[in-house]
Parts: sequence; C-alpha cells; structure tokens
Amino acid sequence: MARLLDTEQDVVIMQGEALLPLEGAIRSTAGPGTLALNVITGPYGQTFGNWLRDCGAEVIDLSVPFHTAVTADQVREAFAAHPGIDFVSLVHAEAATGNTNPVAEIGEIARAHGAIFYVDAVASIGAEPVLPDAWGSTCA
Repeated sequence: MARLLDTEQDVVIMQGEALLPLEGAIRSTAGPGTLALNVITGPYGQTFGNWLRDCGAEVIDLSVPFHTAVTADQVREAFAAHPGIDFVSLVHAEAATGNTNPVAEIGEIARAHGAIFYVDAVASIGAEPVLPDAWGSTCA
C-alpha cells in the first residue's frame, strides 16, 4: 500500500467499513481548540463536519454545490477570513457526485498555514493519483 501511495508515512490497514478509519483519523487529531475548515462537496464532507463538531472542534464549513469541485481560491479565501484554521478536511473524489477536488493545490495552502490536512481518498485510490507525501496530507 505504501508503494501505491508513494509514501514514507506509516500505513495502517484496518478491517471493516471505510467509515471506521475515516472517523478514527478525525477523532484522533481534532478536538477542543481545533479550528477546522471542513470542505463540503458531497455527503461525506457533511459527515466529517459532524464528526469534527462531536469532537469539540470549531468548524467552518466551506460548501460548494454538489455538482462542482472546490477551488484552491475558495480555500485561500477561507484562510484569509479565518487565519487560525489549523485543520482542513476534504474528500478527494466524491463517490456520490463524481467530483474530484484539487488536493495538490489545497495541500500547498494547508501546508503554508501549518494546518493538518486530512484527505478522504477511499473512492480515489486506484482510480486517481493519491500522493499523501507530495500533498502534505494524511489520507484515510
């Protein structure tokens, strides 16, 4: 799996439904004091915002119509409006909508601000390049 992802990061393989590691990754990194930018481009983005709120994080939702992808400029604008953002959650490829978000560009923005960059790549692994090291992300 590390070779497929071209990563030096640790790879953890979990048995079970994909939502288990997705939720676990959010709950292990976000909590009270976290200011999260939650990008919503489909139903999974909505779920991530709910988990972040359940953890006690303050959540800023950046929603776009489900028939579109988010742009790097929209993410830059969110950081400009909320400079304390320290966590960004994003779905790479929305299975329900068919959209693919520009993860590489958004990863650069998150990295420049020192934010944890959480990427759901469940629907994109094997179909799209998934490069967590290059993106500065943690992929689940």
